[in-house]
Amino acid sequence: MIGHMGEGLPYWFYRIDHMHHNMVTLAKPPLRPVLRKMPSEYFRSNISITTSGVNWHQALAFAEEVVGADNIMFAIDYPYERTEPAVSFIRSAPLPPDKLERIAYRNAERIFGIKPAS
Repeated sequence: MIGHMGEGLPYWFYRIDHMHHNMVTLAKPPLRPVLRKMPSEYFRSNISITTSGVNWHQALAFAEEVVGADNIMFAIDYPYERTEPAVSFIRSAPLPPDKLERIAYRNAERIFGIKPAS
């Protein structure tokens, strides 16, 4: 789990994948081990991010597009951020209800093994 919309890593996926490709194909011998998948694919299948401290719909839309709604969890960066703006941010997020529900609480239930409220 990485906070703050992945600490900027999702914005670097292109560059990380591109440079990995160059390091294993252009350099002789390869400067890095050859991976079965691109580095960004390992990120997506092993790491989730939180919204903590980044209450910005554009960043959320980008993160959802790049890492997927199943890999994002709503969080508040308390005590550094106020609760009310964070709650307002997630409630007004321009996402389909099923994706918003996953980000708002379903992913936390799944990732942390929290029993759903009855």
